Amino acid sequence: GSLAISLLVAFFVPLFLGVAGSFEDTVKYAQYVTPWGWKYFLLEPLGGKFFGGLAVMFGFSAIFLYLGHRHFTRRDL
Repeated sequence: GSLAISLLVAFFVPLFLGVAGSFEDTVKYAQYVTPWGWKYFLLEPLGGKFFGGLAVMFGFSAIFLYLGHRHFTRRDL
């Protein structure tokens, strides 16, 4: 149950933001709340965009690592 819901959310949120971003320019900025909005910055040649995207990806990794650690240390496994 919860795995299927998580997979559906993980699939449909970026899909929705990508499709809606192609129709409405203001929705494109909502993509930068998720890591999927920053993925193309990693394909740029070395420069400000590349290192900015790299820093954002490290930031998202640190946030998710902290949230996972906080969640699983509170549980009795």
